[in-house]
Amino acid sequence: MVLSCLKSHYVYLPCACLAPLTRHLYLSGLVYMLYISGLPLGATVVIGALVVVAATVNEGVLLMTFAEDLRKLNNLPTVDAAVTAVKIRLRPRLMTTIPIIMGLIPLALNIEEGGDMLQPLAVGAIGGLHMLVPVASFLMPCLYVIFTREQKAVA
Repeated sequence: MVLSCLKSHYVYLPCACLAPLTRHLYLSGLVYMLYISGLPLGATVVIGALVVVAATVNEGVLLMTFAEDLRKLNNLPTVDAAVTAVKIRLRPRLMTTIPIIMGLIPLALNIEEGGDMLQPLAVGAIGGLHMLVPVASFLMPCLYVIFTREQKAVA
């Protein structure tokens, strides 16, 4: 929320449009993973959903802001700015998502005592975070290109 407020003068329409659309895809990954594993939907799953939503909204704001900066500072077309932003932001996205998933795997496997309560949280968060990279790499840039208007050059 703080990131979107700080960068609101850069990304006005895309953030408003992308947040509801992409959030449902991540949460569908969370619910699908819980369904496959046969774990119940409980209060701890809500905490896992908050982890997923926080990571995805943060990544979306950073990606769109970076694309907007590239577009304005380098005078790139919207499509080129979006593709360049995705290429540059892929490595940091993977460097944050993979350690989170790796850290949740022992909790999802329920290795230690008391893991029964937190197992749905871990499984749901892993399912949602698996959706992060494909959706953030393909859907967000496409929606950014659709909703961002090209500025006409003044002659």
